[in-house]
Amino acid sequence: KFTFSIQDWMKLPETFGAKEGQFMEFTITSMEDVINISQKVIDFCMGQGISRRKSNTAGLAVEEMAGNTVMHGFRKDRKNYVDLRIVNKDVLTIRIRDNCPEFDPKKRLEQFSSDDPAANIGIKMIAGLSDEMIYQNTAGINTLMIKLKNT
Repeated sequence: KFTFSIQDWMKLPETFGAKEGQFMEFTITSMEDVINISQKVIDFCMGQGISRRKSNTAGLAVEEMAGNTVMHGFRKDRKNYVDLRIVNKDVLTIRIRDNCPEFDPKKRLEQFSSDDPAANIGIKMIAGLSDEMIYQNTAGINTLMIKLKNT
C-alpha cells in the first residue's frame, strides 16, 4: 500500500498528532531561540496543568538537546534549522527535527561511556529523566522524540 500521509513518510506514529491546544510548534535558528523557546515550552506545559517539575524538565530537555544541535550541528555553509513540536496528549512528547549531521544521542552514550561523570552530562540527564528517547535519521533529517516521565 502506498501512502501520501506526512506521518507515514516521516515515520511518525499516528498518536503523535494532537488537537489544537494540545501542541505547540517552533522553528529554532539560533541559541537565542533555544533559550526563549525553552521558556515558552515551560509556560505551555504549566498552562496544560502539568506539574512545575515536569514542565521544567520539558524546558530543560529542549534547552539541552536543541541547544546541542545548534552549538555542534549548525554549519556556516548551509541554512540550518531545528523544528520543535511539543504534544501533551496521553504523554508529554517532545519532537526535535533538524537538518544537521547525523547524531544519535543514545548511541553517543553507549559508545562513550567513560568514567568521567561530566562527559555528555546533558544527554545523560535527559535520558535519565525521560521514559523513552527515540532517534532516527531519514533522508538526512534527524528526528529525536523524547517522552517524559510522569513526575
